[in-house]
Amino acid sequence: MTDATNLFTSVPSILAGGLTGIRCAACHNDEDNEWVIVKGPEATRFRFSCCASCGTLMLENPEQALSSYTDTYYSFTDTRGSRIERVATRFRNRFERTGAGTLGRLISKIWPGPRHRSIRPLVAEQILPSFDKTADILDVGCGAGDWLKELRNEGFSSLAGCDPFLERDFDEKGITLRQGGPERFDKTFDVITAHHSFEHEAKGEALLASMRDQLSDEGVLIIRIPLAASYGWEKYGGHWVQLDPPYHACLYSVAGMTTLASRVGLELIKTVHDSTHFMVTGSEAHVAGLRSHTQQLANKRLPQKVFSRRRANMIANLCNMLGTADQAAFYFRKST
Repeated sequence: MTDATNLFTSVPSILAGGLTGIRCAACHNDEDNEWVIVKGPEATRFRFSCCASCGTLMLENPEQALSSYTDTYYSFTDTRGSRIERVATRFRNRFERTGAGTLGRLISKIWPGPRHRSIRPLVAEQILPSFDKTADILDVGCGAGDWLKELRNEGFSSLAGCDPFLERDFDEKGITLRQGGPERFDKTFDVITAHHSFEHEAKGEALLASMRDQLSDEGVLIIRIPLAASYGWEKYGGHWVQLDPPYHACLYSVAGMTTLASRVGLELIKTVHDSTHFMVTGSEAHVAGLRSHTQQLANKRLPQKVFSRRRANMIANLCNMLGTADQAAFYFRKST
């Protein structure tokens, strides 16, 4: 991975901004951290503090995004598609979760489902051997709860979610949603997940400690996040699709995330790199000037017009194998 001291000669589409003097949120290093200036849409510019030790990126003003988390933000809209798409989703999700089903396998190759794939190791790799459809599951940063609804459709019966930007608390057919964080619940959970929501929180250490407190003694915490110090960042720099300012307040490296978790009393069990074609197609779309929001790019199928999805999948799969991909799932337990 890129040496932070040579960052500005090796990473494209960024400008040097001098030393920050800011302590890294992940590893607490405060020496030689530098500003990374990124050009955004409509001539906007964003500054990230880049840790010289672990490579974690911290957005200077994460509050810029607060007014954007409305009911039009993609995680608060119904993205489950038409009836046919929902049926296809169920076949794919069953395959991703269990490894069973030929049709689901074929659909997964075209339309992967990393959220469901992330829970397969709980039983398959004995991370949580007792895991079944009665397990208490909490999704942090759940948005409108689409993933929880998919789990409910597959027979899971004890589901909860929380998000600080929900308009209100509500319960819906076996799903409990609360405005706020994990501390809103007076129970512990067998599985807590955060699927590409943790990077939106500027105070990541406090949120991680809160998730640990709500985890049962034998429970598993799964956090899926974009990764700094990765192929996506080093190849595309300011055009990296998962940089996504001002929404992503802190982009951790593998080393940074591991250090942060250890500090709040969590033990790393497993790391799975799970990038898809979007690492390449979304970034290439940005290079081509298509700088709409990441999920809008995916939904509108714009990236395929500027880069072959098949070739992009090959690159992503190779990066996953090498451990250099731009996103990963981290599995934690409480430290003993």
